[in-house]
Formats: sequence, structure tokens, C-alpha cells
Amino acid sequence: MYEDYNGRGTDYRLAGFWNVQTEQAVKVSEIRVEIIPENRICTLEQAEVYVKAVESFMEEMKSTESVRHDRSVYKTDKEKDGWSR
Repeated sequence: MYEDYNGRGTDYRLAGFWNVQTEQAVKVSEIRVEIIPENRICTLEQAEVYVKAVESFMEEMKSTESVRHDRSVYKTDKEKDGWSR
């Protein structure tokens, strides 16, 4: 979760995230003292690569879901003909 810290909608910072291992929400303000270089698991450049990979995966999932949604076996004749109400 990000917050608009200057109130102008131009600058955001991380305010919280979901820990997938513990399945809990974590506020950055609660763990700020633990955020130090020694605890990092990757560089910013590596994180950017990971984020891009996740974005690509999500786009792929979205298109797969869209295709699956369009192949409904329960479409009516009106839907098959392109007629809508």
C-alpha cells in the first residue's frame, strides 16, 4: 500500500504491505527500525526486475482469464448473436 505523502498526487511512499509468509498486513512505520541495508534481500535494480516480472505475469493471467471468460458454455443464443439488452 502506498500513501500520497505530499497531498498533491505526485509523490508516493510505501506505507504497508502484505507478508505472504505470515499472511498479515505490516505497516512500514511499525518496522522502520528494522529497515536497514543489512536486512535487504536485493538491490533496487533487482527489485525492479522482480516487479516487472510480476507485472508481466499478472498481465498474462488477466488475458488468460479473459479468454476463459469469453468461452462460456452457458451463453444464450442472444449473446452468441452479439445482441445485447
